[in-house]
Amino acid sequence: REFNLPDAFPEEVLDEARRRAAAFSDNDFADRVDLRELTTITIDPTDARDFDDAISLEMIGAGFWRLSVHIADVGHFVPPQSAIDAEARERATSVYLPDRVLPMLPEVISNNVASLQPGKPRLAKTAIIDFSPEGIRVGTELARTVIRSDRRFTYEEVDDFLANPEAWSTKLDAPVFELLGRMRDL
Repeated sequence: REFNLPDAFPEEVLDEARRRAAAFSDNDFADRVDLRELTTITIDPTDARDFDDAISLEMIGAGFWRLSVHIADVGHFVPPQSAIDAEARERATSVYLPDRVLPMLPEVISNNVASLQPGKPRLAKTAIIDFSPEGIRVGTELARTVIRSDRRFTYEEVDDFLANPEAWSTKLDAPVFELLGRMRDL
């Protein structure tokens, strides 16, 4: 309150956000690289509600690696010069306080359609980075994609996996278990 941080959105912004979220459909996947079959995970704090980045890692032959870093395509839901855009510019960022978050965007966007929730097709901007067996970057590509996260992890879960992968072998689907193993190896 001391800094006059907004804790509510104007109704005009909420209405526009609801309309944008309700209009989200398979039609939004046109002209995007479809990476939904790629094993993908998010890693976030335990209390995270919006999952804005995810990763995939695969071997692409002869010891080469392909790392894909997926960033939620929030901009797809925020048309330039719209009420949502004006409000987001005014807020500039989400503000994280001890007892709450003052989000930059309405939650129907930030925690829903633009959040890389497990099992749901979501729009992303993806950086695809190829590495040699020695870990030297040998190629990069940027793509507008549609992904489907396979699982949400917390930092603590990944730390536990790295310390004791055998304990996780029966807790995870094989593709996710193998992905975490590749991450450890790289």
